[in-house]
Amino acid sequence: MVDFQDTWAKFRRLRTTFAVLLLCELFLNDLAALAFRSILHISYPGNLYFGVYAVTPVGLFLVGNRLKSWKCPRCGKAFAGGFRVWDKVSTSLDWWLLPRKCFFCGLPKYADGPTP
Repeated sequence: MVDFQDTWAKFRRLRTTFAVLLLCELFLNDLAALAFRSILHISYPGNLYFGVYAVTPVGLFLVGNRLKSWKCPRCGKAFAGGFRVWDKVSTSLDWWLLPRKCFFCGLPKYADGPTP
């Protein structure tokens, strides 16, 4: 039997990691440049520039891919529907934040057990 609470906790960690990486991609670059210029009175170092711009997109890709292909605890298929979500506009828009229920078996998000 699958522990649903543990499975949903892993999903929440993935979703939070993706959100943090996205915020880092959007805002960390500018904040780091501002801090180096105003606080330390030096120019933006090249190695930090490369690190922020190279590591964050790779992390976004890897975590986003795992989030997209995250398996439903009940049926074991992709919760968001995999490639089938691109059949309709409404289902493809659901993919971005994951649907409220499993695309295949209808299990609601954050369900405590395998409710029929």
